[in-house]
Amino acid sequence: MHTSFRAACATALPMGAHVADIITARREGQPGKPFRMGYVLQCTDLGSGRGRVQFLHPDDTERALAIDGRAGGLVKETICRMTVRWLSQERDRAGRYSWPAGA
Repeated sequence: MHTSFRAACATALPMGAHVADIITARREGQPGKPFRMGYVLQCTDLGSGRGRVQFLHPDDTERALAIDGRAGGLVKETICRMTVRWLSQERDRAGRYSWPAGA
């Protein structure tokens, strides 16, 4: 289990969803579940439409696979657009968003 998390949407989205789950559980008189999450990717914008998408182990350590250059930029941009869609979907149907549980 992580003792600290990096500042990223990959961290903020699961944490926000977990807080919402805790609030819902407490309203229903239930205990909340402990927070667990793992990472899958780390995206970096390199400018001019280029990027790097690094695949990760759940503990945030790098795997050997990465996507660089324009392809990395396209994947990164797609993930950013999906982030906005995930937020909208969660607003419209609470509990829909899920994340990797981690190690």
